[in-house]
Amino acid sequence: TENLLGLAGPEGEERPRRARSTAEPPMFSNADLLEVFVPGGRPPVLKPGQARLVKAGSDVLFQIHYTATGKPEQDRTQIAFQFTNEPPKEQVRAGLVFNQRFTIPPNASGYLVEGQALIKRDVKLLSMLPHMHLRGKDFEFRATYPSGETEVLLRVSRYDFHWQINYYLAEPKLLPAGTILSCRAHYDNSANNPDNPDPNKAVHYGPQTWDEMINGFFEVIVDPAQGAGDFVGPVKVAGKTGK
Repeated sequence: TENLLGLAGPEGEERPRRARSTAEPPMFSNADLLEVFVPGGRPPVLKPGQARLVKAGSDVLFQIHYTATGKPEQDRTQIAFQFTNEPPKEQVRAGLVFNQRFTIPPNASGYLVEGQALIKRDVKLLSMLPHMHLRGKDFEFRATYPSGETEVLLRVSRYDFHWQINYYLAEPKLLPAGTILSCRAHYDNSANNPDNPDPNKAVHYGPQTWDEMINGFFEVIVDPAQGAGDFVGPVKVAGKTGK
């Protein structure tokens, strides 16, 4: 399994693979993610007073990216829930910044791909999880605040596909409404990358490990009384891709 997404939604509702927007290309998702499993990842443990909302009657869905081995395999996927006995003080929600339209040229050693999204209301940033595949080199989360000030929130200078970590902030950080959350990633498609399946191949977005992704998963804290509704939206100027 290359990765696994756990989602919750109304019973019987057909779930879109990605949120649609007027941005070109779409670069964000408000999907009701419960958990993301990736190589090296660990189950999250929320603090007392924090909880996710799973509405009564919801379906729990798995989106699993399998990689074929050429022989029958057994899937032993499980998910477990710990329920709170008291109303939470903080609701935890998940968002995603991504880009699906890029081509990494053959033998490129530092190709840049970007994605960005608009934070539509005040939230507190709780965690960030960079996700790429075997050609991933480095990954950065950056905030551009309504004042115009920019801040690097997380920089993983030596990304390792085999150890993908969800980075929790020591203290949640306010992202005011109007903040642009950007993800910038470099890819090594050269022969110097020992994990590279084929340096002579142009690489596009895709679910298989030999394809590539730029997924910036993140979690935020919202007021449970105001938790419903989208908190991520499109940016008018689409993210750039290039060297």
